[in-house]
Amino acid sequence: MFYKKALSIVRNEADAEDVTQNALLKAFKKLSQFRLDSQFRTWVTSIVINEALMCLRANRRAKEESLNREEQEDGFSTIDIADPRENPSDVLERKQLRAAILQAASDLPSVQRSVFILRDLRLLSISDTARMLGITETCAKTRLRRARLRLQQVLAHFRDALPAINRGRESNRNANPVPWSWSSTLASEIEMESIR
Repeated sequence: MFYKKALSIVRNEADAEDVTQNALLKAFKKLSQFRLDSQFRTWVTSIVINEALMCLRANRRAKEESLNREEQEDGFSTIDIADPRENPSDVLERKQLRAAILQAASDLPSVQRSVFILRDLRLLSISDTARMLGITETCAKTRLRRARLRLQQVLAHFRDALPAINRGRESNRNANPVPWSWSSTLASEIEMESIR
């Protein structure tokens, strides 16, 4: 009876046997704690149910992927495991894109480059950018627009390499054409290029 109860919960014969054995062992050890306010069978059944639920929780935590897959012709089965490291071709593309952005931004006229650095790389607002450069907000917006258009033309062949989030923003007038993670380091590099 206890085995059937355990089997109905864990749905595995081997686990049901273990659950039943552990429950009966616990009941025997804790026999002195049995109060006569219920039947002995009910008390042991509650222990079996608790053991079965604990078994289910333990199995859920230690869930593993089955290695029983269809075997190939040579008798070996394969499992695809994703490599957490970056793809070397993606790293190369990103380096090339970074170098192209650095070069293109360095080639911008100085009035456009300074607005681009402050607004898109240093992430200042238009009003702060205009105030730092001593120009009107309209002038800052115009210079920024021209800088972005020039960069888009020069970097058109890298458009596919940009992350999807930036591709979606490119159509927006206030879009940041540079991946966010590069902003501060690119700003420093562009400023160093312009000093040389």
